Amino acid sequence: MRTVRLWLGLLVTMMIAAPLTLAETEFPKVLHVFVEKRTLVAANAALSRFDELDLVANERILFQETGKSVAILATSERFIGYSAALGRWRMERRRAQERVHTVEADVYTGIVVTSDRFLNFNAETGQWSEYRR
Repeated sequence: MRTVRLWLGLLVTMMIAAPLTLAETEFPKVLHVFVEKRTLVAANAALSRFDELDLVANERILFQETGKSVAILATSERFIGYSAALGRWRMERRRAQERVHTVEADVYTGIVVTSDRFLNFNAETGQWSEYRR
């Protein structure tokens, strides 16, 4: 009887602790991006630092999305990805007459959909990949 109570107590403890464990494993947001004059600033909590990237003359930010560890920006000149894991900005040039449809950012990936292609930014590798439409 004592063993049954011990097992029941253990089972109840596990049932109560299971939701807490799931909540603890959720990936925290470690990245915020803001614009200071003509400079992009990534506040990277994962690496405890700030990383800057200067915009070129007449470059305008059209879309900006920030996920938990990745930021994706579409400007008038290029697509910009930032990886909090690597602490690095990576750029991909826009094509002539290319129109941006959507920009999305998640935990480790960013997606840009344009009139010509789908672009994927991987924050773990810091690389862009593309699929032509």
